[in-house]
Amino acid sequence: MEIISFTGKSGTGKSYQATRICVEKNIDGIIDDGLFIYKGKVMAGSSAKKCSTKTGAVKAALFTYEKDAEPVRKAIERCKPKRLMILGTSDKMVDWITESLHLHKPDERLYIEDYTTEEQRTIAYHSRHDEGNHVIPAPMGELKMAFSGYFINPLQHLRKLVNSSNKEYNEDRDITVVRPQFSYFGKFSISSRAIRDIVEIVADDFCDCIDIRKFHHSGREDRMNIDINVRMLYDDNVVGNCRAFQQCIDEAIEEITSFVVKKVNISITELCKSEAELHGGR
Repeated sequence: MEIISFTGKSGTGKSYQATRICVEKNIDGIIDDGLFIYKGKVMAGSSAKKCSTKTGAVKAALFTYEKDAEPVRKAIERCKPKRLMILGTSDKMVDWITESLHLHKPDERLYIEDYTTEEQRTIAYHSRHDEGNHVIPAPMGELKMAFSGYFINPLQHLRKLVNSSNKEYNEDRDITVVRPQFSYFGKFSISSRAIRDIVEIVADDFCDCIDIRKFHHSGREDRMNIDINVRMLYDDNVVGNCRAFQQCIDEAIEEITSFVVKKVNISITELCKSEAELHGGR
């Protein structure tokens, strides 16, 4: 296995540039901030960006503890990447990581200054230190469960969907922007009223067959349970409409908030014979 280091000061855009360099150099594995990513999938590790303090984040990134290092060592052995890129703020940091993971020192050393301009590094620094944004070189789908309750940039995701034919955005398909707890922006929450508003907006598309009576959610952003009592129009597609309503709520909340919805429980309290009867109890 060939090892390539990629170093640069914190917040200069290493993680953002890493995916492009990996494509150019046929690198199939990445070690970045405590994670082992292989061919775009997170195989092992716990992201340093989930730590509540900067000290904890540094220890996680360096695989200081055996409980963090061992699973990553086993995953590397299992996946057997041909070329592995290790990101760090300095050559010394990368060497610490290779030692923790029982790897040999890099065969090739790359530096952020060779791949970006000073202006690009200044923009990256502003995004990190002034806006609290951190990049992870893995797709959003790989990280959404682990980072539920953190800010995973949903606007970036929507922008990619709208501009899927645009090469500029397609180049960013394998990165995710998060805001860790140790940044000043920290973890965020969504009020029960906001979740209910999303559910009611979704319900507007089902107004001809569903009327919401009661709503409750667990309040846990990491594994949100939503309970809804509804009246429904009695027809041949009651079950299909109910399932479609569940799916649309799940997708809308996860898309807009980046929180993970564990369950959407819908209880049908009454079946109505007509739309007039359905909405007559309002």
